[in-house]
Amino acid sequence: MKNIIVFFALLMVRTLHGQPLPSRDGDFRWHWQEGRGMQFQSILPPLAQKAGAPPAFYDHYWEFGDGSYSLEKEPVHPYRKEGTYEVFYMATGKYDNGKAPRSRKKSVQSPAAGEPKNAVAEHSLQKQHLRMQAVRNPRAEEEFVCILTYRNLTPVEQSGRLLFFFNERAWPAAHFDWLEARIHHGEVAEELLSYTPIPFSDSDFLADLQPSPLHDYLALRPPFKNPHHFERLNQQYRNFKAWRFKALQAGEQRHLFVSLMARPNMIKDTSALIYLSGLYESDDGRVSERFDLELEIVASHDPNTMAVSKRRMGFRRVKNKHLDYKIQFQNTGEGPASTVKISTPIPQGLSAQRLYLLDFQPLCAICPKKEAPYSCLDTQILKNELVFTFKNIYLPGTRQQDTNDRDSTKGWIKYRIHPDRQVRKLPLNTYASIVFDKNPPVVTNHASTHFKTGLSIAPAVGRDLDKGNSHLSVGLLLAPYKPWRSFLQGEVWQHFRQADATSTSYQKDTSWFKAIILANGVINEAKIDSSYREVRVRRTTYFPDLSFALMPGYHLNDWLSLGAGAQFSLTWQRTEEEITFARSVRAFNLSTKEEMKHLSKDYPAQKELLQTSRSTEWDWRLFAHVFVGRVRSGPSVGLRYFVPLGSDREGRWFAFVTWRF
Repeated sequence: MKNIIVFFALLMVRTLHGQPLPSRDGDFRWHWQEGRGMQFQSILPPLAQKAGAPPAFYDHYWEFGDGSYSLEKEPVHPYRKEGTYEVFYMATGKYDNGKAPRSRKKSVQSPAAGEPKNAVAEHSLQKQHLRMQAVRNPRAEEEFVCILTYRNLTPVEQSGRLLFFFNERAWPAAHFDWLEARIHHGEVAEELLSYTPIPFSDSDFLADLQPSPLHDYLALRPPFKNPHHFERLNQQYRNFKAWRFKALQAGEQRHLFVSLMARPNMIKDTSALIYLSGLYESDDGRVSERFDLELEIVASHDPNTMAVSKRRMGFRRVKNKHLDYKIQFQNTGEGPASTVKISTPIPQGLSAQRLYLLDFQPLCAICPKKEAPYSCLDTQILKNELVFTFKNIYLPGTRQQDTNDRDSTKGWIKYRIHPDRQVRKLPLNTYASIVFDKNPPVVTNHASTHFKTGLSIAPAVGRDLDKGNSHLSVGLLLAPYKPWRSFLQGEVWQHFRQADATSTSYQKDTSWFKAIILANGVINEAKIDSSYREVRVRRTTYFPDLSFALMPGYHLNDWLSLGAGAQFSLTWQRTEEEITFARSVRAFNLSTKEEMKHLSKDYPAQKELLQTSRSTEWDWRLFAHVFVGRVRSGPSVGLRYFVPLGSDREGRWFAFVTWRF
């Protein structure tokens, strides 16, 4: 009985293990606080703590239905006008082993309470007309929210177009499905059937401005950017959405919220960097500004992650390519961190001598050789490891009491590294270890890049080494491009062979020659000693062979390769048989026995019969060979020995030259 109970218990565990994680629903409630506004509180399921990770926690995101949003846990929001607002709430579990709770929408009735606070710091948009922000990194089968914040930095009212681009063409499949856009300032969705950028011209509006506003405009206006952003973005992305906006006052800032659904196939691209792009264009042509948002596809919402720009990369001209790595970290402690040390192994095949630091946060100076008393970033390149250390910084913790801005608890470092000259066609795999002050290290996910298989085409010319049956062959060899060690190669060969055979026979035909002698009246003087009818038969056989071979091979190094396989040959045999006849007479004197040349005669040969026959044959052969030369890419020489499967046939040697491209 005990064994039966154990059996069913194990069966149930196995069944549950194969089932997807159950979805969890999030909810929220609200109540009015007199003099302050509407306070919101979340109702969330318990977190599923990830084993070995720091304590799990929730990140919160609120849209209040009036164009404002907040990242606080329990925000208090004052509405400018009395009315009914649709509130959107979404929570993200960090270090959580379950699915994120589904987003929630509810209609909220609120009285007027005053001016709402701005959720985005003013300094973040001082020099930008457009900014994009992701609520969380995209994860397969989860809703993803992007905030488009646009602002008028010119001294005059603006109208124009706002565009949002998603699903890069660089990836073989789309990552997102469109869900909705939540608009609150009268933006109107627009279908772009044709597109004509408006060229920038100061003369169109300078006459309408007074000297002071004109001076302010020229001081604030950033350098005019390329007006052809749309064409480039449309080539880069599969999908886009567009909206028209109007009456954007000088200095006014607005938010537009976009929801996408991450597709299930996104899971195969985890730890990869992808992009979303936005485009702000004013109708008067003063502004054409593009914003690119960099994201990491994640398998779980861990705040400390590592991502790479390419999950798959071609191996051709690999020395001219590069990989961008981004390491993100967040202090989830109860107090600030003053030192953050990031260590990451250098994948074999990448060159530490070709390392470039692209971006980092917190922004600080690069450390000098001597110890510095100020905030700085120290970079060390060890034998097989990169070490980045932020020194003397202040990075608040997420559980710190006075921390209201979660972005201030985050940081990142982004660097570019190029392949080494002797890079091998092996996966490039790395990770990061992050240490906050003297706490235990936090190990991130692995960021891997695999090289694409590629196709190498190699023309070849060869000849049999059999002296009695040597013939020319041309072929085409197909294999992966520059494989490392083992590989599989396919071959197609065309062989050109021809065999000639001639046989001669003699038939005595005395009666025919006697008639000739009698006609000349010299029968008493001559003796017909020999007369023959010669028959010559010539047979020419053509063998156009077509063979197919499949061969597993192994590169010992860059200059020597071995292989063995099987070849299937199909032979079309065509034989032409030509028969010719020739006659000759030899007459001799009876007394002297000397040839009488005036009576001897050779008659021209005559073709009397031409026959043609055809047949088809096929056979199998086994072979083994050796390549010497630039066996991975370039010229090489091959020597191959064929072993036929028939016991009555002999093996043969075959030599050829080839060049892999």
